[in-house]
Amino acid sequence: MTLSEGGRDVRDGVGVVEGAGWATLAILTLAVVLLAVFRPVSAGQLYNQIRLAAGFDRYQAAMNEGDRLFALGRAELRLAGDDRERRLTVYRHFEESAASFAAARRMAEGFYEEQQAQNRMADAYLAWAHGLYTDGTGPWYRINHRPTLRRAREIVDEALALPSIEGGRRAHLEELGEEIDRAITPWPIL
Repeated sequence: MTLSEGGRDVRDGVGVVEGAGWATLAILTLAVVLLAVFRPVSAGQLYNQIRLAAGFDRYQAAMNEGDRLFALGRAELRLAGDDRERRLTVYRHFEESAASFAAARRMAEGFYEEQQAQNRMADAYLAWAHGLYTDGTGPWYRINHRPTLRRAREIVDEALALPSIEGGRRAHLEELGEEIDRAITPWPIL
């Protein structure tokens, strides 16, 4: 005597419809896990992540990701105000943006692409260092926070080490470096 369940023999194993259901469930679970790992904010970011993973136009995908993180950092910097935790998150966005541009620089196929990646890296470094400079300086009656200012100066130096950035960006970085140097020293620099 065979036991039957819903009109089929239990010994037959998994039916076709049930197998298709389990396969669909597995695919949807994988999709949810991938979405949780990549945490896309938009369909464009998901598209960039897929292009990066598949190896299609990795340079442009890295540039797009760097641009997205840079824009996100700039927008959140305006909203952060004096909230220290939020500003640290903003600085992580700038750091990740610079890392994406550095990856694009490594994948560049010519001078123009490499220069574009370096210019965008310099922009990310400039925004990051300027934010740290603002955090490190205070009213005239308070001592400036030197470790924060030193970190800002390190970031400016990293940006100035890029060989192919445009002259205007280089001038802005040098000016910010001089302001940071003045803020670090307790006496005027002549």
